[in-house]
Amino acid sequence: MRKKILTLLIFLPLFFICFANIYAAQTQSDYVKAEVVSTTETVTAAGKRIQKLKVLILSGKYKGLIPPVDNYLWQYEGYNMPLAKGDKFTLKVVEDYDGSLDFLVMGRYRSPYIYVAAILFVVLFFIVAGFKRKASLLMIAFNFFIVLPLLFFIIKSGFNPLAAGLIICGVSIFISVSVVLGSRKKIYSAAAGSLLGVVLSGILTMVFLDFMKIEGKFTAEARMILVASRYLSGWQVTDLKGIVAAGIMVASLGAVIDIAVSIVSASSQVYLESRKTAGPAKLFKSGLNIGRDMVATMLNSLVLVFTGLALPVLMVFRLMEIPFIKVINFEFFLIFILSAVISSIALMVTVPITSYITSKVIPDA
Repeated sequence: MRKKILTLLIFLPLFFICFANIYAAQTQSDYVKAEVVSTTETVTAAGKRIQKLKVLILSGKYKGLIPPVDNYLWQYEGYNMPLAKGDKFTLKVVEDYDGSLDFLVMGRYRSPYIYVAAILFVVLFFIVAGFKRKASLLMIAFNFFIVLPLLFFIIKSGFNPLAAGLIICGVSIFISVSVVLGSRKKIYSAAAGSLLGVVLSGILTMVFLDFMKIEGKFTAEARMILVASRYLSGWQVTDLKGIVAAGIMVASLGAVIDIAVSIVSASSQVYLESRKTAGPAKLFKSGLNIGRDMVATMLNSLVLVFTGLALPVLMVFRLMEIPFIKVINFEFFLIFILSAVISSIALMVTVPITSYITSKVIPDA
């Protein structure tokens, strides 16, 4: 336990370094929580509707200020966000060079509900899994608050996205298996199997992107990245293809670690129950059998997750009766499908790789 805590503490400075750099480049804009005190609706000469709001700022350095704010309402109601007295929302406060303030309504204040959902998740986790499985919860927090922000910062600084993804995935894999597994041999086996699976996903992604001549530029997100690289200081991102590959490696990371750790743990248990007489061949076969059973259900989960995420887009294609040959050749849709396929391939390949490494490492005294 002491080693696990020490391992996590080694990487905690990365968290502070990462977030310090992310928030160091704050602009003169400030996003704050605000509440509507009163509202009236007026119509301009051009026929545009504007809600004249009086709002109370509830957070930030402007807390307590009650400024007038214009909330623009467009002809298409789907784009509108009419506010009523007592509604809480996110307000953007922009300080001009002359010291004057401009206010923009950004969206409803919804974050408390996310916090409630997160607390519910943690409570249910401990009820179902027990406190002995708290290492899994720590790894979720580690990946979300340290690994991903660190990956963003490295890529933003101009480092090769594919190499950055590989390094970050390697760090995540090693820390994850170190926390979950206690034995050094089990850690090495699971880490090696997971890393090779993730590396393969990155290589396959780059190969298929080259074959399909996909540069990753034909999405709204890609255009935003290119604009940021051109106009914002500290942004040096131009390799969009590498970002796609890094994203697919991260997407496959969780499932690959899960199956590698399960194979190593089960194979190690088989070795102990056989009174350490099971040879490499038996351990390899045991790992394959365990992995095959897991792959069937995990692949189903992966496919359903990706299908669920793509459901709105698929519905649009279906309603517009876009021909299949056109849909299957859209770049953004191909990237989505490629993510699901490559992640599944990485998962399946991890099974024999991890089984083989485990069969050689575990019996080796």
